[in-house]
Amino acid sequence: MLASLELHGDGRVATVLVTQKMLDSAGACRSDTEGLIDYPRSIAGVQAVALLREIDKTTYKVSLRSHGEIDVERIARRHGGGGHRNAAGYTVNGERLDELRKRVVSYLIDALS
Repeated sequence: MLASLELHGDGRVATVLVTQKMLDSAGACRSDTEGLIDYPRSIAGVQAVALLREIDKTTYKVSLRSHGEIDVERIARRHGGGGHRNAAGYTVNGERLDELRKRVVSYLIDALS
């Protein structure tokens, strides 16, 4: 997962990916991904993080975390999900992973403004 880490927005936003191929090669299951989002969140200067986890070939779980006043729950709610100000998530169907990542980054950068 850490090999997929990308920083955006002057290092204030981080994204990471967890694909089924990654889980299979590590001998891991979905529940083993709990807490992984905390790694990029701990990077100095990062204020918001998205972990995009593949559920199947066309479905992704988007987990969002933030520090302080950045409201990721508002982003999740707009997409049928929920949570609270600093921890939220939602599920997306029928998206390409690269396009989803770009879109989520734009949402997080907008939330930082």
